[in-house]
Amino acid sequence: MIVDILAGYLGAGKTSYINRILSHADDLWHSGSRQRLAILVNDFGEINIDRQRIVAQQGQMIDIAGGCICCTFGSDLVEGLQTVLARSAEFDRLMIECSGVALPGAVKGTVRLCIPDAVVKTTALIHVLRIEQQLDDQYIGDTVRLQLQQADAWLGTHADLVAGEAAETVFLDLIGKRLKRLLASKRVIELSLNKHRYHQHELSNPKPKWRSFMVEQRNVSSLDALRLRFMHWQHCNQDPERESQGKSRLERVKGYLLQGVDDYYWVEWANGRLTIEATPLIKSSDELGLVVIELLL
Repeated sequence: MIVDILAGYLGAGKTSYINRILSHADDLWHSGSRQRLAILVNDFGEINIDRQRIVAQQGQMIDIAGGCICCTFGSDLVEGLQTVLARSAEFDRLMIECSGVALPGAVKGTVRLCIPDAVVKTTALIHVLRIEQQLDDQYIGDTVRLQLQQADAWLGTHADLVAGEAAETVFLDLIGKRLKRLLASKRVIELSLNKHRYHQHELSNPKPKWRSFMVEQRNVSSLDALRLRFMHWQHCNQDPERESQGKSRLERVKGYLLQGVDDYYWVEWANGRLTIEATPLIKSSDELGLVVIELLL
């Protein structure tokens, strides 16, 4: 069995990358080529597949257009693997999306334990605009560095936000000009990592602690109020509505909200940017609300 492990820090673009793969799988399926994917998601308990592709859902397992399936596994990867493997006749390839704060080496070890004959490849996604800042960050730098060191390949994302050849320069500097393959795509740059060039990195800071919580639909008075809350949080390193929780840094937000009678919005905070976009009617009011991830300071 072929198993692809997808890693990368919060906001690197793992969900978007998987959705592009699913789109490609749909195209192959409709053209008569058989490529069915099983996707295991561990992103603080959230299923991050484009809801337009969801055909049916039962518990943590969903069926996706194009013959693919997806399952969330929370903190128990072994249980998630067992759930998916029980339906192994239904797919040709397994992809595991790690949490944005997970170290892929541990995930790879668990996969080899559960599927000894698997061919496993680990890819770490890198935000081309944020990578140097993340590596220098006193809180998350060690986590990001270990994610890269434990990967077999790197995948650069958000290259369309960098003018000219600056995105290529970022990577050339990052790997000491030892670039084996550069895709011509404007949006994605793929690099192979020569792991022998890197030495074991000792953690220089205490292990960072992240915390996840939900902002329920009924607790959002307006999108403007939400925007002000996140901006204040970013500048003051404290959630104005949860001051008793102490200092923290806003790292990631995503989810759906309803405003008015039938105006639905996708809300996302990643890499210091807030996105609020109108979206078509979603399937269930139970899916409303935001998942928030904070870094404790």
